[in-house]
Amino acid sequence: RSLPGEPAAEPFSSFAVEQLLRIDSLSPPNGSWYGGSRVTLRGSGFGGGVDEGAPAGSRARSSVLVAGLPCEVEMETHDTLTCFTSAVPAYRPLSEAGSL
Repeated sequence: RSLPGEPAAEPFSSFAVEQLLRIDSLSPPNGSWYGGSRVTLRGSGFGGGVDEGAPAGSRARSSVLVAGLPCEVEMETHDTLTCFTSAVPAYRPLSEAGSL
């Protein structure tokens, strides 16, 4: 509601939402170096937020990293999330200092 003589304010024109995330468990505790392991996270606060430009009322899909690599989200609710791990990039040990 605006005061007399003041421009009308647009409702909810500028606000931010912060959602707290808690992870209670992660399983399995290890997986394949080749990726494709299904990881299940249980906790609270998953699936909040809205993607920029998304229709009103839509939820943003969570972004998950496992060991710093993307984990493709398969399914999520507010308390459970499952994703598939990425392959760990191969490395080649150095045969001599500074050369491959």
